[in-house]
Amino acid sequence: MRAWLTSYYQKVIILMAILAGSAVAGVAYAARYDMTEQAIDQRIAPSGKVRVDGVAEVDASETDAGRTPQSIYETYCLVCHATGVAGAPRIGVAADWEPRLAQGRDQVIANSISGIRAMPARGTCFDCSDEEIAATVDYMLSQ
Repeated sequence: MRAWLTSYYQKVIILMAILAGSAVAGVAYAARYDMTEQAIDQRIAPSGKVRVDGVAEVDASETDAGRTPQSIYETYCLVCHATGVAGAPRIGVAADWEPRLAQGRDQVIANSISGIRAMPARGTCFDCSDEEIAATVDYMLSQ
């Protein structure tokens, strides 16, 4: 009977040690990771700026409600549409746009909003409105 009690107490001590360790780990986790909204915003904030050759430096944390179609193009569209990456129609090259425009301007804008082939929805400008996307497409077509 005494051996059973000894093993019982050992199991209780081990269980208490595990529980105490879990509590300490939980406190350490909570202290390390502040879960307030402000602390979370700080942790997920952009860590730097993006520089694309030939384009002004853009602060990734800025949101500009008054942005222009040209600034949207330079921020989100230029990388693919300046060089024709993955079959993207190049800005200023009418032959690249003709097959797309044959479907109509509204279809080109709809594809820009929903994405098509290698182009992601909204060309990665997820906070751009439909009107901003349409204006940016018009800007690209006018070049």
